Amino acid sequence: MKRDEQVPDQFERTPRDGLEARIRHHVEAMPPSERSVAELVLAHPGLLATHSATELAGLAGSSKAAVTRCIRRIGYASFAAVRAEARGAQRWGSPLYAETGLTRVAPPAESRPRGARARGAKGARLQDERLAAHVRAEVVNLDRSFAAIGQQRFEAIAQAIAGARRVLVLGYRNSRVLATHLAAMLGALRTGVELAPGAAGTLGESLASLSRHDVVVAVGLRRRVPVFMRAIRVAQAQGARVLYLTDAAAGTHASQPTWTMRVHCAGTSLFDSYAAAFSVANYLLALVAARCGEPARARLREIERLHGALDELA
Repeated sequence: MKRDEQVPDQFERTPRDGLEARIRHHVEAMPPSERSVAELVLAHPGLLATHSATELAGLAGSSKAAVTRCIRRIGYASFAAVRAEARGAQRWGSPLYAETGLTRVAPPAESRPRGARARGAKGARLQDERLAAHVRAEVVNLDRSFAAIGQQRFEAIAQAIAGARRVLVLGYRNSRVLATHLAAMLGALRTGVELAPGAAGTLGESLASLSRHDVVVAVGLRRRVPVFMRAIRVAQAQGARVLYLTDAAAGTHASQPTWTMRVHCAGTSLFDSYAAAFSVANYLLALVAARCGEPARARLREIERLHGALDELA
């Protein structure tokens, strides 16, 4: 038996929380075969109500046995038990279970038309279905991300960033793109903003001298590097407040950041979608700008004046 397929004799039982909380409690410790199932269910919980364990395994690129182990690990006696809960949520009207975000884009063989013209027409419809599925998934990601964060949390974070002595923005790999954007836009609104690690420095140099007067914006969309988590712990040990911007499938962070924003990144293709992540960041930036007030507008005017004086932009 491969290491990834090994199952403990006894799974740790979790409190009778919702499905999402149960998965997040265990996801970081799951082997890859189970974690792929867990991440699929977090992104599309409605699949539990409509798909069999075998079908879920196929969508997750895993096995039926891994689905069973995953369900047991998070505290359910059987797949039937978790399916009953998902169907109950559907009947109750939960939007999380009403939309799977996935559509079958390949028609069954017996329905495929004959002839080159018919094949061309069917191919065009297939492309339209794929486009529509992509747009639906993006809208679902946006709706679920903003609903999970809520206006009150947005306001509290914007207030903290606007009033911080120093704002350090951290991100690696795919998260680096969003971290760079956030640092650039925040830097246009106020001074004291830094992207970590800097081009000519180390992470340690960026983290030095943080205090309770500072805010660290840690962008950690999957998949994260180990040093990212260590940086969060170091920042907290120095008293800094931490905003953890992550994906919906991420587990609960052991160090408990000051704020957590979870965004839905599941796409209909091979790659994650960051549309919701950038939209959440854009809304947060708008709130920070409002909190910064006239000093931010004065800084923007000065930046524009210098652009013109330097003839930097076309």
